Amino acid sequence: PTPSAAPPPRRTTRADHLGASTYAAKGWTAFAAGDYAAAEAAYAQALALAPGDAETAALHGWALAALGRDDDALLSAHRVLTAAPPPGAAALARVALGRVCLRKGITGEALEHLTRAVRDDADRRATLYATFHLGLAYGQRGMHDDAVAFLRRALALGPNLVEAHYALGRAHWLAGAPDAAHEAWRAGAAAGKFSPWAARCEELRLHMAGGGALPAE
Repeated sequence: PTPSAAPPPRRTTRADHLGASTYAAKGWTAFAAGDYAAAEAAYAQALALAPGDAETAALHGWALAALGRDDDALLSAHRVLTAAPPPGAAALARVALGRVCLRKGITGEALEHLTRAVRDDADRRATLYATFHLGLAYGQRGMHDDAVAFLRRALALGPNLVEAHYALGRAHWLAGAPDAAHEAWRAGAAAGKFSPWAARCEELRLHMAGGGALPAE
């Protein structure tokens, strides 16, 4: 089985005769494995069965953001936040907002959403992925030492988040530490045998070892 990048969700006990929580669990398993299309479909099914579940709605926004469906992800996250959700669901929605803002190049707003999610520390998944995306945000601003610090923190929170090893290697390289970059990619290749990011880590390590230029992201 594919290792999860973060602990499984802790759901409150509630009546669930329609099986919505089963679809939500499938959604998280797919998301952690990098199968974002399957995650989106599972979360959509869970919401069809339990439309009032703010946590599932927020995670559906994660899947939409991961698929590049930015407008849908923004709408989903804003709907969650305007409905006065529990703290954990709010933190998850802010991560979706931060991810979309980061991709759109609105780095300042991304930092605000992600920093709030980390500060609230209301959901372990939100804290992990917000910390990871803060690393990407600081890298986008050219603050590579800060990027390294946040990416290391993300890996301390979730050692199986192989994408963070890939990003950490890039941050080290751009910070002028090629040996540390190679070590990060080597660790990523070893950490996630079933992850597509493990293969990307090894490919980039070999590319850079052969004298190649760091690809643009």
